[in-house]
Amino acid sequence: MYSCNTILGVLVRANCVNIAKAIYDQVLAEAVLEPDVYTYITMICGLCKVGMIKSARKVFEEMPCEPNMVTYNTLIHGFCKKGDMEGATRVFDRLVESKSCKPDVVSFATLIEGYSKRGDFRDALECLKEMMEGVP
Repeated sequence: MYSCNTILGVLVRANCVNIAKAIYDQVLAEAVLEPDVYTYITMICGLCKVGMIKSARKVFEEMPCEPNMVTYNTLIHGFCKKGDMEGATRVFDRLVESKSCKPDVVSFATLIEGYSKRGDFRDALECLKEMMEGVP
């Protein structure tokens, strides 16, 4: 899977997300290789990069493996970039409920920036307050 992940990563960085998605879809359909968390992160990142947030969310929802912090933070960032703070908050809430990882500074900072860009300073300050209360 390492070689496939490398190819997907190169295609995403080269803004050839449609080609990466076609390869990803073929890998899933043929079940020749078993995607790992890095495969999913790469696809989520690429799809968010080109504004295909619904497709990124679908990849996230269909992951058979446990998402890690990078997975959550990538998707939260994608929603914030689109201005969809409700979507970002849903992913953040799922992160909060996760047994494998908890929100980190990146998670909170991404939400704070998203709220601020939208002019929702009250929500940004509330998020900052939650972050500060969570710091030991």
